[in-house]
Amino acid sequence: MAWDRQVTIKTSHELEIMRQAGRINAEALAAARA
Repeated sequence: MAWDRQVTIKTSHELEIMRQAGRINAEALAAARA
């Protein structure tokens, strides 16, 4: 594992995109389980 990676601070817009992606993923997993 590389420990020299720089931590990138996400903007609020990037975080919102990630939240939406997480919701879509959660819905897809729930549908797959149903």
